Amino acid sequence: MTTTEPPGTKQYPPYLTVPQVQELTQLSRGQVYRLIERYTETDGAEGIPSVRFGRCLRVPSHTLLTVVGSATARETYP
Repeated sequence: MTTTEPPGTKQYPPYLTVPQVQELTQLSRGQVYRLIERYTETDGAEGIPSVRFGRCLRVPSHTLLTVVGSATARETYP
C-alpha cells in the first residue's frame, strides 16, 4: 500500500546533518554551529538542539521543525 502526502510536505530522516540543517534553514555553516553551541550554553532556552553520535553531530528533525515552525509563527509581515 502506498501513502500519499499532502503537496509541499517532505519526509526528513530522524536526524539531520549540518548541511541538511543549512538547506532547511537557509543559514550558513557557522551560524548553524553557533546556534547548536548556544543551545548548550543556555540549557535549551535558545538555539538548535543536537545529539552527538561519537564524533558525528546530528540535529533531531522533529525538534528542528518545531523550532522553525514556532519562529515562523512569531513573525509578522506587513
